[in-house]
Amino acid sequence: MKPQNNPSTNVRAGVLVTISVLMFLASGAVLVCSLVEARAITASSRRVEAASERLQQSSASGDAEQRRRNAAGAFDRAKTIAGSDEKLSRLLLLNAVNQDPSNPEYLTAYAEAVLSAGDVTPADLERARNVVELAVYQQPAERVESTLNLLDRLSETFQKSLGGRPATRTASPAATIPTHGRDYGDEFSKLKVVDSATWTDANKIAAHVESLRALATDLADDDEAGPDDAALQTQLQAELDRWSSIQRIKARCDYVDACLRKLDSGSVDLASDTAVSILQAADNALLQFWGEDFTGLPRPLTDKITAYPARISSLSATVAAARSRPVLDQMKTASASALASAAECDKQEEACRILERQIKEINNLYPRITAPAGRAEADGIIEALANATRDHRKAQYNAYQKWALDKCEVAFKHWDHLHVYTSATNAKEIYDQDKLYEVDPGLLSPEVGRLHGDVLNKLFPNMDPPVQVEMWRKTQQQKWGLDKF
Repeated sequence: MKPQNNPSTNVRAGVLVTISVLMFLASGAVLVCSLVEARAITASSRRVEAASERLQQSSASGDAEQRRRNAAGAFDRAKTIAGSDEKLSRLLLLNAVNQDPSNPEYLTAYAEAVLSAGDVTPADLERARNVVELAVYQQPAERVESTLNLLDRLSETFQKSLGGRPATRTASPAATIPTHGRDYGDEFSKLKVVDSATWTDANKIAAHVESLRALATDLADDDEAGPDDAALQTQLQAELDRWSSIQRIKARCDYVDACLRKLDSGSVDLASDTAVSILQAADNALLQFWGEDFTGLPRPLTDKITAYPARISSLSATVAAARSRPVLDQMKTASASALASAAECDKQEEACRILERQIKEINNLYPRITAPAGRAEADGIIEALANATRDHRKAQYNAYQKWALDKCEVAFKHWDHLHVYTSATNAKEIYDQDKLYEVDPGLLSPEVGRLHGDVLNKLFPNMDPPVQVEMWRKTQQQKWGLDKF
């Protein structure tokens, strides 16, 4: 009787043997396994180690602290909506695992959600199995055994989902064919004839991969296989690797497509944090594609993958615009209110303070606008407020000039009436009576400043030096600024 080949056991064995190899290098122990198990284990180990390396490189490329915060946010959101939207909840849990794969709580929650769901497909189970398989290497030592148990449960459930195919290889259709006298080349030729649309159906891909794997295992187990079958075995393994790659990449594409469909369908508010989390999940998933070899992939699948960056970039702009719109509306409303209030003010200083305060508040809101078009619109709002502020400042300056000019005119008339009899006392009375000390020469325009200087030159020469000092001191203490207007 041939040894049974349980896919669930093989996956677990792949992880355990990888760990055992490390122990072998440290202790010098000798690991012995059968030819069949060694081949399966080596292929599984290479696949897991390569994927683990890509995952570690992906994690190292970003800000670890930010990724942990994103993971926590996605996990909390998933728990909140678990009862109302299970699919989105699982998607957010997977996002949390992608962001922080070493967190056992996120990994367990995601795996249990997949196992307990009633609407999961074989592709969902295969994706979950791959995720847990990758995460084993990043779990704390005390969590490795429990993580492997999760992997076993996912593998068993995945096998059961393949149209009732049993988990053991001996019960599979391919295994019931007697090995004696089998034409492996003919069987392989038939398996190579695949409908061009097979790659679009995750269930068909999974069934085809299992058929190739069963045939490859039978050929390897067949003691009657001759030297001529070695080339066939190489071709069969290459075809199995190609379809395993298609299966793995298709599962990732299904995940990205599920994320993007959520955003395209309108079922998620694009201005919400949920939309941002879904978009981040899709963007993070793209990192796993770039280490793959696309040579053997169907052309439509390759085209789909290469189109993802532009599609995600477009959706990012859409989400940014949606999140920016409420902030822009708030800016517009506040700006219109500030402009209306400023127009009703009696003093220009009060109007300027209203507008400047509003500009400051809008500048505080500005970082929340991430869409380029939204920032251009916000710039226009700020510019309109700044222009209005300049207009009020100009009106304030002109009002000050008119006020100072009126004072100079009144003082000149008083001097003109008394200049024949002007004395130190008369000059001081004119300066005090017309309150020329309220005028700040530093705020006057050149024209008004010259007139103000002419008036002072007519009054001050008639004053004694002590009186002049007194008048200048009074000016410094009681002069008016622009804020009075």
